Amino acid sequence: HACRTPLLEKPPELKSFKVDASELNSWFAAIAQPMVDARKGAFQFDPWEVAGLGKDEVRNSAVLGWLLNPKGSHGLGDTALIGLLGELRGFDSSFPVGCSPLCRVRVESNPDGNRASRIDIEIDDANFYVLIEVKIGACEGKEQLQRYGDISKKLAGSRPWALVFLTPGGSRSNTAGTHIDHVFPISWRRLAISMKKSIVFLSAAASPLAGPRQVSAEQAVQRFLKKMRNF
Repeated sequence: HACRTPLLEKPPELKSFKVDASELNSWFAAIAQPMVDARKGAFQFDPWEVAGLGKDEVRNSAVLGWLLNPKGSHGLGDTALIGLLGELRGFDSSFPVGCSPLCRVRVESNPDGNRASRIDIEIDDANFYVLIEVKIGACEGKEQLQRYGDISKKLAGSRPWALVFLTPGGSRSNTAGTHIDHVFPISWRRLAISMKKSIVFLSAAASPLAGPRQVSAEQAVQRFLKKMRNF
């Protein structure tokens, strides 16, 4: 059979339409804030990955100390510390709800002046005293928490005190000795969840005060809390 030339279809008739400028402007205004929120949510930069934080105990202790410090540059005040205190109150009801204005948080501290007693994080408040021993992959040193307990008991005086034993699985200490009742074992994941519940992010409340610096700080905090949950 000979091929037949197909008949060309008649192109559809174009219909005219009118743009309602007022409705278009209203639509753009309605999606403006969701677009800003979407851009914030899509911000994937991880400063801790760039810094090579990994599972290095010293570096992660420094960041955790920064986050727990009410005067830290994160701008979140004492909210992270309040999350830790909430956990400690379940362990010992004498711990307060919050910290005092003179609360001091130190990392790589030598509370008793002995360089051999290097404490990962020291929290010295008028109403309580806490030492945090950070573990990710390393094991406890010989009589490590017994020695830290001796220091804490002496420096705390009449204040409630505790040794927070922070590990991936929340395991019990093997070196607490006579201070075992003052050792609070907790996992990185549990602490991260408690702190996140306590922390009030300005951006979450859509506050106009949440400028670029605040958003960046909050992103850094969120990224670190995510790392903590995965240890």
